[in-house]
Amino acid sequence: MEPNKERGPYGERMIRVIVRFWTDKLREEDAHKKIAQAKGEIYLPINKNKGITTPDKILFNNLNEFMDKFQELLDNNEIKLVNLKEEYTDARLKK
Repeated sequence: MEPNKERGPYGERMIRVIVRFWTDKLREEDAHKKIAQAKGEIYLPINKNKGITTPDKILFNNLNEFMDKFQELLDNNEIKLVNLKEEYTDARLKK
């Protein structure tokens, strides 16, 4: 498969997912360090070119449930991940 040499505006041809970790409720001395709680949200921004017309987010309470919540966000928005080979194969997250 040859990559497309024409590039559009940044992000137009990709599906972005943003992970945000909460930093509230940290001790004052940790507020400016690279420390965050092990919970937060997984956010799917709008990309009209990919048919994502409304933003979506899902919360996770700990890292043990992160992958399940990530898969839930993908499923809720009918996003399918594949491994690129000669034929597409599903790349589902393992539980």
